[in-house]
Amino acid sequence: MQNRNNGPLVLFLLLAACSSADPDPNRAATCRATDGALRWYAAERDRAKLDAWCATVATPAIDTLGDSTVAASPDSVVVVAWNVHAGGGNLERFVNDLRDGRLTSGQPVRHFVLLIQEALRVATMPAVDPDEVPDRIVHNDTVDGEPTDFVRIAEALGLAYVYVPSMRNGAGPEDRGNAILSTLPLHQPFAIELPIVRQRRVSVGASIEVADTSIVIVSVHLENFGVDLLVSFGSGRLRQAAALMEVLPRDAPAIVGGDLNTWFLTSGEPVLPFMRRHFPRSPGAVTGATHRGYGRTTDHIFFRLPAGWRVTYRRIDDAYGSDHHPVLGLIWRE
Repeated sequence: MQNRNNGPLVLFLLLAACSSADPDPNRAATCRATDGALRWYAAERDRAKLDAWCATVATPAIDTLGDSTVAASPDSVVVVAWNVHAGGGNLERFVNDLRDGRLTSGQPVRHFVLLIQEALRVATMPAVDPDEVPDRIVHNDTVDGEPTDFVRIAEALGLAYVYVPSMRNGAGPEDRGNAILSTLPLHQPFAIELPIVRQRRVSVGASIEVADTSIVIVSVHLENFGVDLLVSFGSGRLRQAAALMEVLPRDAPAIVGGDLNTWFLTSGEPVLPFMRRHFPRSPGAVTGATHRGYGRTTDHIFFRLPAGWRVTYRRIDDAYGSDHHPVLGLIWRE
């Protein structure tokens, strides 16, 4: 069923609010310098534009182990997709609630993987003019008066992480992008630079071991708007999702989750049936809007698991300071 708040006026206001950026194409694209720790995939047709955006951000941050002391792969794991609104979501409180069982009917969660969008990182950035970068998303969560920094939080929690910036968060010393945060070691991390629709968006992936099975996990954030209404209605997101699936293994166990920026839950949003064809065991959309501001269900997790595995999947009612609700899945082998 189509969400009630997807009227023409709202669409017009969303498009009007969309900011543009024009990165300098002559600056060196240094953001991919990761000393071989990360495999990179890029949409070659858009490589010049991707390079220009890449040159405005700092390099990725990676710790594939954290404080992990996992001796054997667990039989189950919680997988969460969450857009944290450029540091507005309180990751520490969320992780503490997971570990204490407040989000799982009193059952403490030992092993989890968080697929994060709009993670914020504070670091030394290349010098840019304000018109080269997107507007700053103002975050409302701070630590000791300083902006919430994803990398600092991940290290304080002792978790494995991969953070890859997609774009600058304003002209100051911040960038934002996709990330994975995990109690389990992250194997063979990779980054997929999606085709440019309006902004540079980089999906982040790795593999985890659950029940002696290697599962590819990916954090994805698709474009919300395009250069015209037709692209905004979904063709741009579909092109990005198709590029993502060209990289991912077609038949191997995989979980893809994140903010797909879907405007509809019906056939008017082509990316949803496309993803469900590639992940046929996925539950339908969660009950309830996941974007608080516009009342849309934009956040999804898709599962492709072997026979004998089970999945449950739901929205978390507390948004933990973000403008998006987390969505939580539990997978286990019977």
